[in-house]
Amino acid sequence: MHLAVFYFTGRDYGYGHAYRCQTLADAARVAGHNIIKISNDVLQIGYYISALDTEGIVALYDILVKTKPDWLIIDLPDTPRTVISLARELGIRVCLLNGVGHAMETELADLVWIQDTPERVILRSEFVTELPARDWLVFGGGADETGLLPAFSKIMQHASAYLINTRLTGYSNNIVKSNKHSLVLTDGLEMLRYMRASRKAIIHMGMTAWELAALGKPVYVFSRTAEHLHFAQQMQQQNLVLAYPQVGLPETDLDFRGFLATKFIPSGRMPDGLGAQHLLEALNDS
Repeated sequence: MHLAVFYFTGRDYGYGHAYRCQTLADAARVAGHNIIKISNDVLQIGYYISALDTEGIVALYDILVKTKPDWLIIDLPDTPRTVISLARELGIRVCLLNGVGHAMETELADLVWIQDTPERVILRSEFVTELPARDWLVFGGGADETGLLPAFSKIMQHASAYLINTRLTGYSNNIVKSNKHSLVLTDGLEMLRYMRASRKAIIHMGMTAWELAALGKPVYVFSRTAEHLHFAQQMQQQNLVLAYPQVGLPETDLDFRGFLATKFIPSGRMPDGLGAQHLLEALNDS
């Protein structure tokens, strides 16, 4: 098959799209398929589109005409009707790759790959560490829009933790309230080392929840939106995470500590790490 994967990454999108699509691209090449990437990620080898404005749509049209993929795999937060119409016009089949917190119009696609079971989730393959163990890994997502890191550092000063900083959050050491907390600036694969080195995790709901579940870590999850909460609760029903039952962080320090003090041991079926291969098989069979 000749495949094209289309995604955006950065402050407005997080990093999960890029990690997932890179894993899919690697798996496709190993399986003997040809695959190209189309994104706003200037660091990736592929075709660059900054946004889905008029100029971006024209650029995407030119790319698709030039490359003529059998499938366009779209990994965006919303259903891009214009892009789907463009693909249909060119006779290209459409796969919607649904990530955490996405609400999609699934009837518009030829195939929808919803990452809500261990067999379907597409994970990064690199999990290595040589770091000292800590009680917690704390990650609020690429931009930490809920302020999870400073909230944790203020309330949980007694617990050792790695606080995951990124170039989007840009936190300084001023948010660290305890000498047991390490604010570490990391993006990409480096973060997996800190996942391995942490006994438990407190995070904003995202693809990191699935990665931690694949490691068998107890994960305590907060959600920024109702859609994120929906996915978190689905993971909780599978006994993979413990989800805070409301959108946002707890209103009081007592509620925050109480949630983190709740005993939780994951007992669900862990992701097998073959989500990309399963998707490729589904594409080939459709």
